[in-house]
Amino acid sequence: MAGEEVVQIREGRASDIAFVTNSWLKSLRAAGVFTQGIPNDIFYQMHHKLLETLIPRSTLLVLANIDDPDQIIAWACVEKQPGILLLHYVYVKHSLRRNGFMALLLGELLQREPVQFKICTHMTTTWDAMRPRERGWVYNPYALFTSLPDDWGST
Repeated sequence: MAGEEVVQIREGRASDIAFVTNSWLKSLRAAGVFTQGIPNDIFYQMHHKLLETLIPRSTLLVLANIDDPDQIIAWACVEKQPGILLLHYVYVKHSLRRNGFMALLLGELLQREPVQFKICTHMTTTWDAMRPRERGWVYNPYALFTSLPDDWGST
């Protein structure tokens, strides 16, 4: 039926964290701009440690099947500061890309409160192909490191 809602946007839950972490690490490893050349053991260990700090301090917005809210289609991990939207990562399941789901999530985030600055902390070849700079996004990976635990650099 035309116009029938098939997805819902909801806040992330603790039960989503495993999927979010896994999809983030695998997709970033495959298409991350800065991850090329980093050995797998170093990448997975260090970036997982980063996500353990980043995800709890962030807002997780999930796009899910309307009939099964546990079936995640896409998600975005963001931090909000007055006038700033800090997009850490946005992910859409590979088989469901090119259906406007990323635009739906980003539109929801930008509609919730006005922002002057849109900053993204991760860059993938997929995100870069969408020309984020032309859409007002500034790539600043250093914004990741504003709140890391003291032992972050230890292995």
